[in-house]
Amino acid sequence: MVIAACGLEQPGPGVAVVVPSTVADDQSMGIDPALEQAVDAPADAGVDPSLPATSVATGPEREVRSPGSRRPTVADLPDTVAVVGDSLTESAVAEITDMFEGVGIDVLVVDGAQNRRMTHGNLPLPGTVSIDEIAAHAAPDVWVIALGTNDVGSEQSPAQFRADAQSLLSHVPAGAPLVWVDLWIRDRQPAIEAANAELRDVIERRPDSIVADWYSHGDDHGLVTADGVHLTDDGRNVFAIVMVDAVYDLFA
Repeated sequence: MVIAACGLEQPGPGVAVVVPSTVADDQSMGIDPALEQAVDAPADAGVDPSLPATSVATGPEREVRSPGSRRPTVADLPDTVAVVGDSLTESAVAEITDMFEGVGIDVLVVDGAQNRRMTHGNLPLPGTVSIDEIAAHAAPDVWVIALGTNDVGSEQSPAQFRADAQSLLSHVPAGAPLVWVDLWIRDRQPAIEAANAELRDVIERRPDSIVADWYSHGDDHGLVTADGVHLTDDGRNVFAIVMVDAVYDLFA
């Protein structure tokens, strides 16, 4: 588990502490310097300071959505976020932290672990246990869940996937806003599409919840490694932006 220093209890042995990067005093856009390096917009581009720059250059023809007038102002966004995921999240801790901190959302926890599933397993501990541990020490204003890839990889049926997703959601504090990042595995498209359909149906039934669309970026050039699952450098940036963009949509 990676825990940002934001008032949580002192982590135990083996837990790394990440101090979020601060926004420079002379930064007129409200963009974290690390975030600014990742976005496809110069600092003097005249961007509305109430909106984050969320365009990432990942190739000559690739651009992720830029914020529009429908987006909420920074003042409307939550103050804090907790993220629970698997190896994709683990690989993108820095990018996730920088992107959220860059729009003024304090990252309380980014907990990613290889081979993590929603409700099954002991090593690593499943998502349900991670959520329980975080909720015991903090009350984030929004939760981001990025789990399910390993459940599909374990050839779980759509019905079992749905049941496990519902079980995991029962561990999230009632009424807490939530974003769940959907799934992409290049070589298991029928199973992924079935799982994503179940996930969307479950999330649509939960108040103040939304699905973040990573699936539509899975086959974008240069975002996923040769194994068809894990993230490249550009992929880690876009994965983080997908999370932040969904939070904007949820609070719009």
